[in-house]
Amino acid sequence: MPRVLSPPSNMSSSAKLREVLQDPKRFAELARYFIEKSSAIHAAEADDSEFADYLKIGLQLLLDENLRLVFEQTQSPIERIFINSVLLMFIKNDPLSLVVQHSVRNAPGQIEAFRQRRSQFKKFIGWYLEQHGSLAGVEEYLDRELERGKMEPGEHLYLRRHLVFYEYLRLENRFHLILQPGIPDIRVEGRAVRPDMLVWVPLMSRSR
Repeated sequence: MPRVLSPPSNMSSSAKLREVLQDPKRFAELARYFIEKSSAIHAAEADDSEFADYLKIGLQLLLDENLRLVFEQTQSPIERIFINSVLLMFIKNDPLSLVVQHSVRNAPGQIEAFRQRRSQFKKFIGWYLEQHGSLAGVEEYLDRELERGKMEPGEHLYLRRHLVFYEYLRLENRFHLILQPGIPDIRVEGRAVRPDMLVWVPLMSRSR
């Protein structure tokens, strides 16, 4: 058990936990502890020791991005505590099932743009499989295209991330949580609404 879970004598366990949930370093330690335990438990249930390593690597990749966005984008302690609690719940009970996304002014527009980019990337993957028979070497292919000036660095970074999250980890049918989403088409008293979060699933066109 990480040291962060041992509260001082003058502080209740719940108060200590609230502190941990708001501290980037200590919460990362706690989340990694959950990853270790969850990976072992799910691998034992699957009776596959190699699955533990796969799950641990995938969870760590997802955790690094999720935590960065949570601590950058949340605007109140209550919001941060709630979302980090949800992250721990998913790590424990349903690993690789929650992807945190950054705030945007037009969340429905972002969702539609993602689905369009996903469709284009699937066509690229289909072409690559026809040419090479497997995805082996696809990262190097993207690197060479960057070196040849066929894509911008930002596009290259996006495609490498997309490859890992949606081809290797298969996160397309998982929950995606947009923090502080702008929804310009819904207005209250003439003002666009901006809820704390919006949850959607890329494969489900009606999910949001």
